[in-house]
Amino acid sequence: MKKQLLLTCIFILSSMQLYSQNRVSALNLMIKAEYDFAVQTGEVGIRDGFLKFIDDSAVVFNPVPVNGKDYYTAAKPSKAYLSWYPEFARTSKSGDLGVTSGPWYYKKNKEDLDTLACGTFCSIWKQSAAGIWKFVVDIGTDNAKPVKPIPGVKYKNDEIKSSKDNPKIDGKFNLEYLIGLEKELAMKAGEVGLSTAYKNIIAAESRIQKDGEFPLKSKTEISSYLSGIEGQVEIIPVNGGASKSEDFGYTYGALKIKSSKNELKEYYYLHVWQYENGQFKLLVEVLKNKEAK
Repeated sequence: MKKQLLLTCIFILSSMQLYSQNRVSALNLMIKAEYDFAVQTGEVGIRDGFLKFIDDSAVVFNPVPVNGKDYYTAAKPSKAYLSWYPEFARTSKSGDLGVTSGPWYYKKNKEDLDTLACGTFCSIWKQSAAGIWKFVVDIGTDNAKPVKPIPGVKYKNDEIKSSKDNPKIDGKFNLEYLIGLEKELAMKAGEVGLSTAYKNIIAAESRIQKDGEFPLKSKTEISSYLSGIEGQVEIIPVNGGASKSEDFGYTYGALKIKSSKNELKEYYYLHVWQYENGQFKLLVEVLKNKEAK
């Protein structure tokens, strides 16, 4: 009996270690895919670069969410130069779904010294059964040019620490479940206020990204921002996706915030949800103005 118990414990520990190693490997491959995507786009142009790394079902925001494959297939070749790199990256425990984010810069052409526009991108990546990473969502927001260089994300070599407890969803983690999280957020906002509702689901690594503003990357920045928002939120999910490990997923759609002064702000949004310490937390929120171009 003791021998059987010991063998069981060894098997569990070995499986956990392998799981962590696989996750590190998947994270590094996704990061590499993002860097490769940027480099090759710089070489072959925006249209052809995006078409090489885009999933057939991918959605891009312009600002309305549209099928990305159709959008870039119909685009004309351009000398415009778009550069970017990831400074944030996370994956699910199963290593099949992940998110990257970082600064982007747009110039008239590669040789031009003047940056015409810049901002922050956020992409959702999905790994195929063959192990190939392609992006399924790409959304960008505008902001001023950063005063200091933003460090790019580095590859990980050590074990990725995960939440000790896993969500007990029993195979029901899907789009419907994710939409339920969005409905719960809107409902809580109506009960306890928008600021409090958000504060309850902010994770240690949460990020909030809005048009016209630098991304909020720390709890201090996010708390300060949340203390100034009020009103009711309406979230209208359109689609999304979930990881096999049932700990990581995303939704996108329309989001409206109506202040106590009856002022209405409308956005297209992307939410990334991650399971942490017994509940799903909002890892990333991207808000793109509906009237943005």
